[in-house]
Amino acid sequence: PRAELFAYWRDFANLATFMDNVERVDMLDEKRSHWVVKAPGDRTVEWDAVITEEREGEYIAWTSEDGADVPNSGRIDFRDAQGDRGTIVTATILYDPPAGI
Repeated sequence: PRAELFAYWRDFANLATFMDNVERVDMLDEKRSHWVVKAPGDRTVEWDAVITEEREGEYIAWTSEDGADVPNSGRIDFRDAQGDRGTIVTATILYDPPAGI
């Protein structure tokens, strides 16, 4: 169900369970999180992010804070699939690669 899926994504610490490149996400408070992500060359990159907008069960939007190793922003949208067939999740993520394009 959409509400259950939204709640799972909203706890960013869960993202490391299914995103291979995410080592961990630590929640700093209700809106801020600290990310540690695998990078090429056995390195990691880190940043703090803040939720900029959200609507319970519908979407979560965020942006990285100043000083991020990888400046990024994005939005995750959740909507019911037709015919009571679950939830459609759409991820839109923008980022500046650490080594450039």
